[in-house]
Amino acid sequence: MKKMNPHAIVMAFMLMTIFSFKLTASKLVSVSVVDKNYVMVFLQDGEVVFNENAATSELIEFGMPLNTSRANNIESWLIKSNDDPAFGNNGIMPVQVFRKSKLSGMSQEQWVHSIFDYHFDWAYEHVLFLQLPSPLQNGKSYTIEVDQGLNIDSLSATFTCDFDTSRSEAVKVNVVGYSTRKSAKIADVYMWMGDGGFRDYGAFENNDAYIYNVETGEKQLAGKLQFWKKEAAETSNNHQMIRSDVWSVDFSAFNTPGKYRIIIDGIGCSDNFVIADDVYLEPARVSTLGFFYMRIGQD
Repeated sequence: MKKMNPHAIVMAFMLMTIFSFKLTASKLVSVSVVDKNYVMVFLQDGEVVFNENAATSELIEFGMPLNTSRANNIESWLIKSNDDPAFGNNGIMPVQVFRKSKLSGMSQEQWVHSIFDYHFDWAYEHVLFLQLPSPLQNGKSYTIEVDQGLNIDSLSATFTCDFDTSRSEAVKVNVVGYSTRKSAKIADVYMWMGDGGFRDYGAFENNDAYIYNVETGEKQLAGKLQFWKKEAAETSNNHQMIRSDVWSVDFSAFNTPGKYRIIIDGIGCSDNFVIADDVYLEPARVSTLGFFYMRIGQD
């Protein structure tokens, strides 16, 4: 009987281990800039697949869920940079790590006669906020390395900080768009970081905000970031929907049609949006059709 090369056995075992790990770990979906002091890591333990014309859905689990007991440890993360000496090739740990988790979806699966109900299953998604020991520099690239004990399928991720193109979850606009008529056009700025509370943007007040034309590349001053209101109860039972103070940029004076994004110094940019004469026509059409099709029995 021919003996196997021991080096081949070791290599095969290593490949099997790596392949198995990638298939059985929480999925690293994205790494993005929140602002110059925070980076956001988005993870999913699984996702729900909805079947066409079926009463059931299916939960696809990616493997071992995120190890939440270690996710907040600064020792589990390392940030490196080839072109920002503040981080360097050896890397440095974040100052703090915060987490917020929620259901990514719930599946309605097979019918269970013993309980006279469907079997339901679910998975979580997680957002980790890494507070950086040094501000990100515009135009520089960074790599985040992850401890294998966190059960994440990718052990590193690289991103580039570009405040003109780095979409920040903290900058909220009306993604439907805004009218060319003289009306309120506001971008809100806030971020709730789970067990880290809300992100305080007080130090960013009076930072310049720009409106950027996505199609022409023209960038012009839109205003300043200003404090708007304190966190407050928003429902009759005093529930706080966003759990954060809110800052804003008022660009109501801008009415020129086009496709734009808002850029705020030191934070990043918003989703793209349009300014148009008929910006609300399509939402009105779709919502009206929705009400019409809900009228069961309509000929």
